Amino acid sequence: MGEDIHNDGQSSGALPSNRKQDGHSEKPATQPAAQRDGNNKAADADKGKKFPLSPRLLIIIAVVLLAVGSIGYFFYQRHETEEDLRQLVLQGNVDIREVELGFRVAGRIAEMRFDEGSDIKAGVVLAVLDKAPFNADLAMAKAQVAQAQATLTNAQALLERQEGLVKSGSVSKQDYDNALAQQREAQAALEAAQARQLTSEVNLTDTEIFAPADGTIFARIREPGAIVASGLSVYTLSLHNPVWIRAYVDEPDLGRLKPDMKVDVTTDTDPDSPFQGTIGFISPDAEFTPKNVETRALRTDLVYRIRVLVNDPEGKLRQGMPVTVTIPTPDYRGHPLSSGVTHNEKKL
Repeated sequence: MGEDIHNDGQSSGALPSNRKQDGHSEKPATQPAAQRDGNNKAADADKGKKFPLSPRLLIIIAVVLLAVGSIGYFFYQRHETEEDLRQLVLQGNVDIREVELGFRVAGRIAEMRFDEGSDIKAGVVLAVLDKAPFNADLAMAKAQVAQAQATLTNAQALLERQEGLVKSGSVSKQDYDNALAQQREAQAALEAAQARQLTSEVNLTDTEIFAPADGTIFARIREPGAIVASGLSVYTLSLHNPVWIRAYVDEPDLGRLKPDMKVDVTTDTDPDSPFQGTIGFISPDAEFTPKNVETRALRTDLVYRIRVLVNDPEGKLRQGMPVTVTIPTPDYRGHPLSSGVTHNEKKL
């Protein structure tokens, strides 16, 4: 009996040890992080071994990608070529006409009435010279006219008396001829005096500069008090009309243009609001591209200058402003039309 109890005790004492060894009743021990990373790398290596990329497969993939890219580039270039045939895009600059304004007579400036940037209407007085010397000259000219008129009146009366006396024989024919010559000299002197008076009046008018057309003062060159010579510029006036665009076209594209073609002109400021224009002039002479156009390489090319007349009622375009000129053109000669034939074939 005692032995059985002892054996049972040993059996019951062994039960906890058996439960610890049973994996179903206890949680597995957690693996260290380094061991987990090693296991993951081993698994990835096994996957790479299962799906290897052979050199031949890589070459095939590269060829397919290259073919797809080539086809896409071909259609892109074809689309760009068709766009180029439908329109011609040129770069140019606004070329507004300017007028150098000056006095036709020399003198001292009394007034400069406008500053740079002022909008001017045609006929407005812009500047005035000191008029005192010109008023004095006009007064002298008028006095000379009056003196010449009096001389002519006296000579005319003397001629009439001599004419009556020569008929009666009281004076000689020579006396009559002398009176006639005096009358003619007096008439010529009067006409000369009148011409000098007219010149003085014109000179007095020329002491004022009038705006020849609507425009904007681009430069104020002189100030009041300055002594200026005849013809020396005192203002530069930028005219509102006409507004031109100066652009250059390559020789291969020259045949696509003709006078009176309609064009669109856009600026970087507002590219979505084009100005309407018309080609007004195409130069018959080739020239080297101006130095301010594009790169040094392009400046060695021969181009043809064109001028585009632009409608700018709001005065948004400014002198020298860079613009883009878009010229819609028909497909050009030698290239297929939408029907599949060329211009030459269509004409035949």
